[in-house]
Amino acid sequence: MIVNRVRPQWLPDRSVAAAAGGRVDSGRIRSGLAAAGLDLPADVIDGLVAETVEHAVRVHGEAAALARLESATALPRLELPQLVEGVDLGTLYGLAEALTEQGVGDPAASEAVS
Repeated sequence: MIVNRVRPQWLPDRSVAAAAGGRVDSGRIRSGLAAAGLDLPADVIDGLVAETVEHAVRVHGEAAALARLESATALPRLELPQLVEGVDLGTLYGLAEALTEQGVGDPAASEAVS
């Protein structure tokens, strides 16, 4: 099974469910940014919180979908990353490298799957 357009998860696993439910501590975000030397207006913090919730909802939904797929099939899972800059020859080589790193083309990996 090939999972296409896999995006990175920016939140720790322990924070995903809370953030997906809209529970994000904007005060903690403001404090963390201030500690890093960034004093941002409230509307920018609100935007960051909204994006955090959207990200968490996506991560939570994708994890649930993958769990359903894995419970329904015994096929091995391969992942390809989301491409944000289009596709060219270098990108194709990158995708091939990602598949190779996951065991595609490795006779030992193929025997384990059979």
